[in-house]
Parts: sequence; C-alpha cells; structure tokens
Amino acid sequence: MQLIAVFVNDEGNAASLVENGFLRLYTKGAKEWIVKSELPFLLDNRKGLIEVRTFIQQLVKRLDGCTVFVAQQVAGQLYYILEANGFNTYEAEGKPEQFLDSIWEDLQLETARITETVMNLDDNKTRKVERYPIQTEKEGVYYFNLKQALLADCSLTSKKILIPFLRQRHFQALEIICDHVPQWIASELISLELTSTVTLLEENEYKVSIKRIRY
Repeated sequence: MQLIAVFVNDEGNAASLVENGFLRLYTKGAKEWIVKSELPFLLDNRKGLIEVRTFIQQLVKRLDGCTVFVAQQVAGQLYYILEANGFNTYEAEGKPEQFLDSIWEDLQLETARITETVMNLDDNKTRKVERYPIQTEKEGVYYFNLKQALLADCSLTSKKILIPFLRQRHFQALEIICDHVPQWIASELISLELTSTVTLLEENEYKVSIKRIRY
C-alpha cells in the first residue's frame, strides 16, 4: 500500500513548515484518495541538526512505512534528513486532492524506470537501487553504491547525492562503491574533518571508506 504524507494547514491546503499544521497520510482508493490517519507535526527550526534528525527519525517510525513527503516547501535540514532516510520529497500547493494523482504518476514512472534499468544492468535480476546512503545495522555507519545509483538515474551526480549527506555531520562512517573516485572528495573531506581510504575491488570498481575524525 502506497502512502503519501502531506503537511497541511487548518484549511486543508499544503502548507509551509513554518506554519501550524499536521501530517495527513493518504492512500489511493479505487476512485479517490482516502485519509488513513493524521499526525501532529511541529518542527522547531531553532533546534540543532541532531535534534531535528532525532525528531524526523521518531516521526518516520510513526508513518506506517510511508516514504513520500509533500509540503508547500521542503528545504534546508528537513530536506536532507528526509532524503537520507529514503524519502521522496515533493513541493506542491493547494488541496492534496488536486496534486496527489500527479505525484502518484511520477512515483510509478520512477519505479518502472529504475526497475527496467536495474534489470538490464543485473542480468535481468531485479533489485532495489538506493539513491542516497542508507544506514547499516550499526548505528552511524552508512553504505552507498554510487555506481549503481548513477547508472539508474542519469539526472543524479556524485556531488548532488553526497555533499548534502557529508555536510550533515551526523554519521560515523560511510562506505561508497564507485567506478572512479570523484575528484572533489579530497578537498571536501578536509574541510569537514573527514578521512578516507580507497580500495581497488576490481577493474573500474573502488571502495571509498570515509570516517569522521571526531564523532
């Protein structure tokens, strides 16, 4: 069941996160969108990054598997944290019933495109392609196959994916699989007090292990 979370105000319109409002969880019915549940949502933008990240992680546990977040504006820390937690984020205006079908169609097209691409890449065996680093079983340790992500979505770049994540400063270690080491990584790691080691796994495949000096 596909759920879409929309942040709305008291009038039921998609709202900016600086407004008072709540999250409305929608599911697609046979003829119309159905409100499954509503959750209070109060994001204090004065909080620090760690506190905002904790708030989002607690919220994720209450979203019943939903990985789509819609608001009038999704930017800043919230955008990066949602993306890091595997969310698809959208910006929209008006009543949810006016834009949910469009978002639904976009999600279906994206799913079909990624599935088709990965089938071609992996000898017709389907597997999910993550577009952003995902946390492993160990707290603070993340893994990301950059090589697969870039092949699956030509609109992505290593900078677009990794710089927002690296600058969040909430992880302990990140392991990246790539076909070459991005040239910008060295200078970015120095400014963020990160270290890295590079291991050649096979021809045109490297493992870049990034660790935080102070965590």
